[in-house]
Amino acid sequence: MKIRADPQGSYFYAALSAAKTRRVLRKSQRKGLKMTETIIVALLSLAGTLAGSYFSSRKSAALVAYRLEQLEKKVQAHNNLVERTYKLEERVELHEEKFKVANHRIDDLEKNV
Repeated sequence: MKIRADPQGSYFYAALSAAKTRRVLRKSQRKGLKMTETIIVALLSLAGTLAGSYFSSRKSAALVAYRLEQLEKKVQAHNNLVERTYKLEERVELHEEKFKVANHRIDDLEKNV
């Protein structure tokens, strides 16, 4: 088994050939460690990892849905403001037109007097 260091020195890893891997497995079986125990531990680890990933993504999806709902409320409030502003502008234009008509009437009356 060869031990090589990471260039930054943060961790070590082992590089085993296939033959060496088989030798290590045979030694572990002689020591009383059975492959079924290893497989059970691996499956339990897999189940834990999958459950953690599932619940994490579910929580994340709920958070995204909540934020999207809040954003939709803000957009709706903005759209209501724009609609109200548009209606006010129409009313202002209507009043300006009425003022123009009233001023023309006043001018006509002053000319007649």
